[in-house]
Amino acid sequence: MNLRRIVALSKDPQVQQLAQKYGREVFGADNLDDALDIVQTVNPDLMLFDHRFGPRHIREFRDKADNNSIDVPIVVVGGDDNNIDLSTEFIQTGAYDYLKSRQDYARLEQIINRIKIKSKRPPPHSYHPEGCSHSEQSTSHFFAEDLAGSVSMVGCSKAILNTLKMIKLVAASRCNPILVLGET
Repeated sequence: MNLRRIVALSKDPQVQQLAQKYGREVFGADNLDDALDIVQTVNPDLMLFDHRFGPRHIREFRDKADNNSIDVPIVVVGGDDNNIDLSTEFIQTGAYDYLKSRQDYARLEQIINRIKIKSKRPPPHSYHPEGCSHSEQSTSHFFAEDLAGSVSMVGCSKAILNTLKMIKLVAASRCNPILVLGET
């Protein structure tokens, strides 16, 4: 069972691989400020914290996130080199759960199931190959999620939905300038 977006705050390749195993879109960050910027931009379903960032880092991240009205579940990923069990301290500072070592990584699927049940998020809009519905009562199927107000383009093909999502992602980034290629 996969989540849509996961942010991994770690330099450890195993944490990145774990995120890729359970997330369709994975974003990596090396420090708290980068992680907060990414979380604000992509609104992830889950955040994986490397255990090398201590409980005070979770508290600091939570404080900054609360100031920006961000609520994302945090799972701390421990390593085999971590001899100290800080699970209680991590949970008390705002972590959703704690994976103690690599042998515990299989529990992430159960954690993701709990997060999905708890979040009750509506499913993302999907592509309908039979064509667009022309119902005048609901226009939400013409837009990719919450992009309707920010982009004056409509469409329901997979290509246009991907384009609209890319516009949102690039607009929130620090990329400057941007070269757009393709047919008009």
